[in-house]
Amino acid sequence: MQSHDVTREPTARSLVLELLSVLGEDGPHGLPVASLLRAGQLFDLEGGAIRVALSRLRARGLVEAPRRGHYRLAPAGQAVAAHVERWREVPARVRPWDGGWIAVATGGLPRADRAAQRTRERALSLLGFRPLRPGLEVRPDNLDQDAAELAARLEELGLDAGVPVFRAEGLGVAEEEAATLWDAAELDGRCAALLGAVEALEAEMPALSWEAGACESFRVGGAVLRHFAYDPLLPAPIVDVALRHALVEAMARLDAIGRECWREALHEEREEDAA
Repeated sequence: MQSHDVTREPTARSLVLELLSVLGEDGPHGLPVASLLRAGQLFDLEGGAIRVALSRLRARGLVEAPRRGHYRLAPAGQAVAAHVERWREVPARVRPWDGGWIAVATGGLPRADRAAQRTRERALSLLGFRPLRPGLEVRPDNLDQDAAELAARLEELGLDAGVPVFRAEGLGVAEEEAATLWDAAELDGRCAALLGAVEALEAEMPALSWEAGACESFRVGGAVLRHFAYDPLLPAPIVDVALRHALVEAMARLDAIGRECWREALHEEREEDAA
């Protein structure tokens, strides 16, 4: 049975982006740098690493400084945060599967530009497509978007314009093979491990300090967000849909607790800033 190590330590970049997403809109000027430095200390991240991350994120247009010593998400950063927050919409983004498929015909696309090919492959992977045959990518037609809407979304993510995206009522002799393109056991196993981690942390929270609760919720919550960012949102009977919905509900509870922990953990720095 495969083991699932669900958490990892944050980087300075991921910590800054997440805290600005969670707390950056609490005040009119974003979050004071003192709060970000204090948060970094909780994870043994040096102040220099936090400042370098802020500088690089600002250069990339993901954060902005509305006034000296304060940061908040820039419009581009808000778009990234909004994409991450789509985990909340998972139940509404899928519908019962009628056995049909969405197919993308990529056979005629140029392969010489490796950077373009990687971008194309990433776009398809993010929406759960897998190669059934060379030049043919498929996924179950269970998302709340039709073929035209998925084509537009794929183009936004980097797929070449004009690539045929269409619905297939069935895949003939390849039907059973198509259902095995995804590692369903891995997806269900990771989902179950994450659900267990969230529920265990919920039980421990009353005994933790605000600081410890903030750190643990960040670690576990971050693992859940990474899972949903790449979850192909497959239907039953390929995966356990009830398990996925249970993880969404558990994550919503943890998210509320984690936000409270971070507000309290950084209360002193924010009070000094307001004074």
